[in-house]
Amino acid sequence: MKRVNNWLSPKCEARFSKTHGRGVFAKEKIKKDEIVAAFGGHIMTRKERDALQKGIGDLALGIDDDLFIGPYLSNETDDADWFNHSCNPNAGIWGQIFLVAMKDIEKGKEITFDYVMSCSQKTKKRVLFVCSCNSSNCRKQVTNHDWKNPELQKRYKSYFSNFVQRNIDELNIK
Repeated sequence: MKRVNNWLSPKCEARFSKTHGRGVFAKEKIKKDEIVAAFGGHIMTRKERDALQKGIGDLALGIDDDLFIGPYLSNETDDADWFNHSCNPNAGIWGQIFLVAMKDIEKGKEITFDYVMSCSQKTKKRVLFVCSCNSSNCRKQVTNHDWKNPELQKRYKSYFSNFVQRNIDELNIK
């Protein structure tokens, strides 16, 4: 039996995405700051996440510098695991596990968030992936230090996960 880890708004559905292969789309209009998903799963360290089956660890959401939440196995995934990255997102993180609309999202639009919103690392800079979001402001590569970018901090204000915001606050105090 499949174990569901997440909650997905009934206003959303996972389906084919021209840009990413699979994504989550609005089935009807979603209002700004409306919750579209709550992420759940197993709590794991970075080392545990990195040891997971290829592709499964990528579905884990950062909830602290060295803690993640997500599936252990492919049969634990569900439709809420398919929100894609965009350098021009229409959704962001509230708290640690909620994905919310950053603006009104029209029916049929793909719902995306910038993975930097839940990815922060104080250690050596590392490229997480080469970006292919095709947005006009695409960064071309996403790193675990993008949260330090003042432009992104301004653009995503109130939409970083709590631990990333804490790291931003510490950086700006220095």
